[in-house]
Amino acid sequence: QHMVHSVWLLFVAGIGIMIGFRYRLWAWVYFLLFSWLYAIDTNVFLNHAYLICIFLLFMCFVPANAAFSLDAWLYPGVRSSVMPRWCLWLLRGQQCLVYSFATFIKLNEDWLRAAPMDLWMTDRWTTAPLGSWIRMIPLHTTPMHYVMSYGGLVYDAFFCPFMMGRRTYPVAMLTAAVFHLSNHFLFRIGVFPWMMLACMTLFFEPDWPLRLLARLRRRPSRRPRLRRRSRSRPFTRAELVVLVALGVFAAHQILFPLRNYRYRLYGPHNVGWDEASGFHSWRMMVRNKHCVWSMVARDRATNGTLPIAIEHYLNKHQKKSTETDPPSIVQFAHYVSRKLARQKPQYFSEPPAIHANFTCSMNGRPFQNFISPVHDLSQIDYNDEPFDWVTPLEPLPEEKRAEYPWRWPWTFRWLWDEWPTYVKQYEALMSEKRRLRALSSFHLPGTHSLSSHRPTSADTP
Repeated sequence: QHMVHSVWLLFVAGIGIMIGFRYRLWAWVYFLLFSWLYAIDTNVFLNHAYLICIFLLFMCFVPANAAFSLDAWLYPGVRSSVMPRWCLWLLRGQQCLVYSFATFIKLNEDWLRAAPMDLWMTDRWTTAPLGSWIRMIPLHTTPMHYVMSYGGLVYDAFFCPFMMGRRTYPVAMLTAAVFHLSNHFLFRIGVFPWMMLACMTLFFEPDWPLRLLARLRRRPSRRPRLRRRSRSRPFTRAELVVLVALGVFAAHQILFPLRNYRYRLYGPHNVGWDEASGFHSWRMMVRNKHCVWSMVARDRATNGTLPIAIEHYLNKHQKKSTETDPPSIVQFAHYVSRKLARQKPQYFSEPPAIHANFTCSMNGRPFQNFISPVHDLSQIDYNDEPFDWVTPLEPLPEEKRAEYPWRWPWTFRWLWDEWPTYVKQYEALMSEKRRLRALSSFHLPGTHSLSSHRPTSADTP
């Protein structure tokens, strides 16, 4: 019941923040509790939730209760019509940093050939019921995939500069509304589109709520008198502490997402493939993986093996998120090894070795080996990066490289010819996945099979 109580406490803290009563207390409660719920299960990891945690941390320090709050009404010392300028630029800067990394990360060999947008949109179109509004949009056509891929890249690159310009921010607002509403209806990615739409107000003039209220009351609005810091005055100790803290935080936010690039010193590396240092790197929706896998447990003394029924340990969502993330795969292998040693002593005198046969396709590439069965996953430290036990991603085939726009024969016949679709390629990929799933069982050389393992309800976590 502690999880239910935690969610109810989040609800109470959210009400306290919304009405501005004991704002600092409830802001810290909400930040700590939400971050804990976010961190306890890697299967629910989202960069969007990570961004919410950062904004919640900011709310613990910015004076958001200085106006339009019960604290400002009950305690006159809290009330204020101005705030330090760093509060506004901290929030703006974090949002712009996310868009900047989104632009940088999209400049990869897959996104520039409209992958994985072609897979997502074709899947969305083919699975939509006949007669639905999705079917009325040519989401399965190749030109639409390139428009959406390069449109997203351009939007991420120019959103912040356009929002900061007085003449260009109406265009940016309209584009952002179309972009995020499309994300909501096409991808169903939760609260993120609505949060980003709300965050656009950070780029308005800071006194826009007062001006809006004055307009509704049909009264002239007054801009508060601003107190600017004299440049000749030295920084106080408190100001220096704030500056150092902001500098350290900014350096962390800029350098930490780039940590996966250090692995390129050891050779070719694609973080979308092996996920090494991929968490908290603002890698939002830039890869799509389809994997087929099976596992066996091997007794170290007798070399006898038992197949592992993965669906008895993981639900559908857990299986889908685990199979694409090598650290989660190793964690699952450690868990199963300990579980079998306790519940199957007739087969295993000690925690057995866990071997897996993984075949994956990323962003429409041909299926290839992802994790070889030769590795004992129960002996691998999932924190030891880079993951040399993950098979390196094969180079992009030449036929895939021909999909880059600068390699097209630019005759502009697509303006009047029928648009090519991606349906056949998508169906071929899904057919290959079904074929591999039917052949997913494997046999380790030099081992013999024990009795079929049938996990009971007690095996299920």
